[in-house]
Amino acid sequence: MALRRMLNNGYPYVRFRKITMNIKRINEACILFWIIMLYGCTQNIAVEDFSSIPGNEVLVFGKINILSEKEIPAFSVHVESASEENDMISRVENDKYFFWHLKPGKYKITYFQFYGFVRIWVDFEVENESPVMYIGNLEATPEVLSKVVIKNEFLNAKKELDKKYNKSIENISISIMTRKKI
Repeated sequence: MALRRMLNNGYPYVRFRKITMNIKRINEACILFWIIMLYGCTQNIAVEDFSSIPGNEVLVFGKINILSEKEIPAFSVHVESASEENDMISRVENDKYFFWHLKPGKYKITYFQFYGFVRIWVDFEVENESPVMYIGNLEATPEVLSKVVIKNEFLNAKKELDKKYNKSIENISISIMTRKKI
């Protein structure tokens, strides 16, 4: 009798609705978690003093410029590490300097993503010699896949770094990216 009353009053529906609402909340929480994780992993680092950089990480900076007929204000850069535990995707403004927090090791930039994917193989190594490392300026032309130029424009890059942090930064190591032929 009590079971019949519960069925007539919509008890299973209410219980089913509660379960679905809980699943929706779990899904929303998971989505929010991943948004926060990706947002935190893809931000350029903005530290005011370099003493806050953990001892096992280096502030790596350089510039990427995509030369294209189409306007590309910003794009994503996929960076793979040799150990695979430090892989990252970073949003970079075109023709602006990037500042990444990376652990020492070997890395490669494998592709850019803006209107589509542009495969590229550029290697660089982060060394623990100093808290700041310059890896060069990269220019790529997506219409001509083999057109990749890597430049060492350290003096201009250092001016940008000093301007960003409002002080003269010393003890910067230089390890320019190298292009891997496909």
